[in-house]
Amino acid sequence: MIVADIIRALEDGRTSLDAEGVERLLTCHADDTARLYAAADRVRAKHVGDEVFLRGIIEFSNYCKRSCDYCGIRGPNRSAKRYRMTPDEIVALAGDADKLGNTTVVLQSGEDPWFTCDRVCEILVGIRSQTHVAVTLSIGERPLDELVRFKAAGCDRYLLRFETSDRSVFARIHPDDDFDERIAALEDELASLSGMTQEVETRLDGAIGEIRAALARS
Repeated sequence: MIVADIIRALEDGRTSLDAEGVERLLTCHADDTARLYAAADRVRAKHVGDEVFLRGIIEFSNYCKRSCDYCGIRGPNRSAKRYRMTPDEIVALAGDADKLGNTTVVLQSGEDPWFTCDRVCEILVGIRSQTHVAVTLSIGERPLDELVRFKAAGCDRYLLRFETSDRSVFARIHPDDDFDERIAALEDELASLSGMTQEVETRLDGAIGEIRAALARS
C-alpha cells in the first residue's frame, strides 16, 4: 500500500498500523509528508477544534536517585541546588493553575524516594477534590501496584520518557537503568491507566508486540 493510501485509510478509520506501516509514514518524503501533515491537522480539527488548552507544569522536586548522563538533576550532580515542595504547597499551586485557566497540571519531579505512593496519592486526592484540572504525573518508573493506586486517586495520565530504542545508547545515557525494565514499565503504564476493556487490552497487547518487533529489527 502506498503512503497516500495508508493516510486515507487511517483517516477514514478503515485500518490500523502495523510496524511496517509506521515505518513507511516515518520515512516518507516530499508530497507524502505534506499529505501526512494535512491529514493530521484535519484529525486535530475534528477532535479538538481550534481551541488552545493550557497545561501548567509543577516541578515539585529536583531530588533524583537516578544517574541519567544527560540530566542536570541526576543524583551524582553535587552542584545542583536541591529543593522539594510539600504536598500542601503542590496542591495549593495546582489550585492557582486552575484559577488561571489551566485545564491540566503536570506534576513532574526527579525520581525522589521521599514521595512515596501514599504521599503522591494524598496529593492527587487533594488536587482532584479542590480543583477542576486533569492531572498528569511524570515521576519516573513506578511499580504496577502504585500506578493502579495513582489512577484510583485521580491521575489521568502518566508520562514516562523513552528517549531511544537503541540498547547501546540507552545503556550509555542510563547507566543505572535497564532497557527491558523500561519497556516493562511502559507496558504497566498502559495496563494501569487506560481503564481498558478486554477488547482494548487485546489491541494494546498487539501494539506492544509490534513495538517489540520494531525494536528487535533495530
